[in-house]
Amino acid sequence: MADFAVRLFLLLLPVALLLLAGLRLRRKAVFPHGSFPSARPRASEVLLRNLRLRYDLLLDVLAAAVVALALSGQAPAGPGRVAVVLDGSRSMLRGEPGSRAVDAAVRALYERNDLAEARVFLLDFDPARGAYRLRDFSRQRREDDPEAFAARIAREAEALGADWSVLGELRNKGYRRIVAVTDSLPGDPVGFEALETGFVEAPYVYPVSAGYEESTKSWALRLAVEGEPSGLIVHRWEDGSGAFVRLSPDSLDLSEGPYGWTLRFPRPGLVVVSAGGEAFPVLLPPRPARPSGVGSFSGAMASVFSFLPEREGEGFALLDAGQPRRGASLVTSPGEGDTPLIADPSETYGGFVPLAVPEPRSGGIDFALGSGGLDLPDLPLVYWGRIQSSTPPPYTSQPGRTGSRWKPQGTGYWRIGRTGPEALLPPIAEYAAPPRLGSLRIPDRTPRRWPFAAILAAIYALKLALRRLFSTAPSRKTR
Repeated sequence: MADFAVRLFLLLLPVALLLLAGLRLRRKAVFPHGSFPSARPRASEVLLRNLRLRYDLLLDVLAAAVVALALSGQAPAGPGRVAVVLDGSRSMLRGEPGSRAVDAAVRALYERNDLAEARVFLLDFDPARGAYRLRDFSRQRREDDPEAFAARIAREAEALGADWSVLGELRNKGYRRIVAVTDSLPGDPVGFEALETGFVEAPYVYPVSAGYEESTKSWALRLAVEGEPSGLIVHRWEDGSGAFVRLSPDSLDLSEGPYGWTLRFPRPGLVVVSAGGEAFPVLLPPRPARPSGVGSFSGAMASVFSFLPEREGEGFALLDAGQPRRGASLVTSPGEGDTPLIADPSETYGGFVPLAVPEPRSGGIDFALGSGGLDLPDLPLVYWGRIQSSTPPPYTSQPGRTGSRWKPQGTGYWRIGRTGPEALLPPIAEYAAPPRLGSLRIPDRTPRRWPFAAILAAIYALKLALRRLFSTAPSRKTR
């Protein structure tokens, strides 16, 4: 409020100076009052005359107040002062009714007397928009008892993860106190309160990787398994029928290792894996296409991957520096220096760890290799990693980058995108308690500017209209 007063005072200074200057320069006409019949002006005439003389000043004062309000960020309070945000992520709904995290969260909410009159919002996922959202469940909370309300949340929530930055929407609406009710936060809350009930451990199966396996000539789906989930059922999406078809248990090629399961399939596609009462979609991406090579070095590197299938219009283009870049390409500058410029891929698990980066004026070079780098025996692993990255991912856990119109399937979502089937799964933190690192801060309130702009436009439109009205002299008719 102090910021608003200071800004208003500074904005009114020019208006006050203009008023003083106008009064000082104003001239009064002297005439004999006795020559005119005495008549007291009517109140309407006085008001009209004052409005004619002061309308400019009054509208400038009003515009200054609007600008000061916009700059100070003062917004009208929302429908309530306290907002409770109930976490609707996957970790809250796992387990048996009565022992789930959402049951504990609802019980804790109903036991808090200081939150009895608060508005209750559910933070969950919107499959239609592909983004997280807040839904008002205040009326349902008043109508239901704790058990019924927990069952309603579990039934209606579109569970995925939790994006706590969405709480900034409540701050923009004027809620001064925000309480998040959840099982566990990844950081210490800053700018809001947290009511944590504790992470509920339960068995799970979660995909680790999926792709073509050269050694077995099949597509391998590797699954991390925690606990002893019961049963295994697999469905495959068939383009011809436009439906998921269950695979026979005898046709499943399942092998178990020390860290989980590996399922192998004869061809790629979208599959749905069910185990332990939960199901999720995952994509077996197609095998990468054979890259082309232009230039002496890139041509030699492309020949290393001649075992890949050649598909017209697909595949990376490996180019030497100086070649025109086209489509999905990777440009390499084979240098003559002794510095390898990249770490040995055999020591970085095939990853690209640059020891030096190309100069900004290098013209879009992706890799700059010294003579030492050319002598590395595992150098093709770097290019193999880039080639594999050109295929669609088995799934994603970041809905903000994936588009909209998702269809629920078990604990995840799927859709047919421009490049084929896509899968969206909850992040692994929804199945294993995440470590608590640092702080978790919601965005500061960002007041909307368009209402203030609309009010200013209306003020100056009125100012222009009054100026035209008062500056037009009344026409006189002559006989």
